Amino acid sequence: LVEGAAESAAALKRDEDTRHAAFQLTCAFCFIHAAGISVVAVNYARRSKAKYPSGGPSTATWCCGFCSLVLSLAFAGMMLMVAVPLSDACWFWRHDLLTHAGIQDYHRQLGLVDPTTPQRDMDPLAVGAFRSCFAGNGSGDLLGALGLRGKLDFQERFEALFIELEDKSDSRTVDTAKFELLVSRAQSFGGLFLLDPEDSLPLEPSSAERMLGSSLEPDDRE
Repeated sequence: LVEGAAESAAALKRDEDTRHAAFQLTCAFCFIHAAGISVVAVNYARRSKAKYPSGGPSTATWCCGFCSLVLSLAFAGMMLMVAVPLSDACWFWRHDLLTHAGIQDYHRQLGLVDPTTPQRDMDPLAVGAFRSCFAGNGSGDLLGALGLRGKLDFQERFEALFIELEDKSDSRTVDTAKFELLVSRAQSFGGLFLLDPEDSLPLEPSSAERMLGSSLEPDDRE
């Protein structure tokens, strides 16, 4: 969903630029007709010495007025054809689909299914993560929705164990078995994380566009 929105952003911007250009051209034609051709035709008829002035300027004014009316109605009609489906789609997304119950009801259409089951039943983890991110009352706690909040909350435990390790190192008493276990675990898992790094590692350029301002911690919600 995020990748599709990012890919369609350029197309939506191009369509919006086209709509804005068509609107400006229509307004410019109507302005030229009202302020230019019509004024010239009226001044010509008023200043003419002939009993029956030529109808050329008036005919041109009527023709330009007809073209202005047709362009305006055509532009308004096309905008109406686009606005009505979009407004219905936005209403459906906001009040039916992206709700707590709507995400569960339309889980098959959203692809929130468990591929390991033959019936392709609903995947509770996927539905919970989708609710936390896209529902109007979502908490934004993606780690909590995936059940990873407690498993990844190891900072306090590490700090307590390091304090304990420092106390034991000061007392010069260390259990050999636990020391060897600590060394082996550090060699196995030491490259997976950094404790309070001084210089944070840069984010991959290809991944930065997909983040879209997301974070591991949910924003405060009232």
